[in-house]
Amino acid sequence: MPKTSLPSANNTRSLRQRGFTLIELIAVIIILGILAAVIVPKYFDMTGKAKDTAYKSALSEAGSRVNLAYSMYIVETGIKPATLSNLANATLLGGTDLSAINVGDYDASYSLSGTTVTVVLNSPGKTDNLATGTTPWPQ
Repeated sequence: MPKTSLPSANNTRSLRQRGFTLIELIAVIIILGILAAVIVPKYFDMTGKAKDTAYKSALSEAGSRVNLAYSMYIVETGIKPATLSNLANATLLGGTDLSAINVGDYDASYSLSGTTVTVVLNSPGKTDNLATGTTPWPQ
């Protein structure tokens, strides 16, 4: 005949115990709070860096467009362009309005001062001056 044993006090208690104690819950909340305090500032720092990188990329593309348009103008006409308006008139920069040329997610406006082309990035359809960069006017 098999032996049967009566449940001991420890076995009965472990069968009835369900859930977490208040101390365990508080410890988990404190750990989550510490993790959030460390991770959240790093996340916001990454979003700022991502925006800066997007601006730099768009400014680089806008500057490259000036160089490409300059070269294409020379190939098409056989003479060097004197001003930015020469490039705009031939639509080599991607549009005739030098104050709102689409560069991906942004609008770029161009201006020539001496031997420097200044590029200003704006949100599409706005003049909010998100970033400014310069590129040399090719000689």
